[in-house]
Amino acid sequence: MISHVRIGPREKESEALQLLRVLWEKVITKMSKFDIGYILQGPSVKIAKGYTTEWSHPSRVLFLATKMGNMRFIIELIRSNPDQIWKRDDKGNTIFHLAVKHRQKNIYKLIYEIGAMKDLITPITNKKGNNMLHMVAKKAKQNQIQNVFGATLEMQRELSWFKEVEKLIPPSYRQRKNKAGETPRDLFAKEEYTCWLQPS
Repeated sequence: MISHVRIGPREKESEALQLLRVLWEKVITKMSKFDIGYILQGPSVKIAKGYTTEWSHPSRVLFLATKMGNMRFIIELIRSNPDQIWKRDDKGNTIFHLAVKHRQKNIYKLIYEIGAMKDLITPITNKKGNNMLHMVAKKAKQNQIQNVFGATLEMQRELSWFKEVEKLIPPSYRQRKNKAGETPRDLFAKEEYTCWLQPS
């Protein structure tokens, strides 16, 4: 379980992490779960969609930390409030969806620390019907590859990352189609191979 993950000796932690731990311990002992959830959610932003209005929370602490790869912060949040692994962003993504999408491998590997619960998290789909394997199939944002050799290495890394996540996804979910009618492999082939063919 993540509550038992060791970050390392406390004397080697940064002062910022030590301060975070002290502040967070005060928060969880003095505030209700509702209030803690409100803090983690961040301020809401009004978004106009056609004739309707929706509320979004683009600065949710948990998901920003995931995108940035701040593993120690994520571990501290989950240690004190394990329910955070089930939280979803406005698009229906868990922290593991985002870790896969943003190539934050250290955060993705925390999934191995949650035991049998990983079998319940890996099949989760977001609002577009994408599971974690669909997310890894999407091309990571990056600078344009300068040469064929660099492109080949990048493609090998992406294929390796796809296969690593694929091992964790239950077999019946590996061929599931998203709302666009694409399986993870369809999406990977489209994203990876068309990317290399784009004119510079």
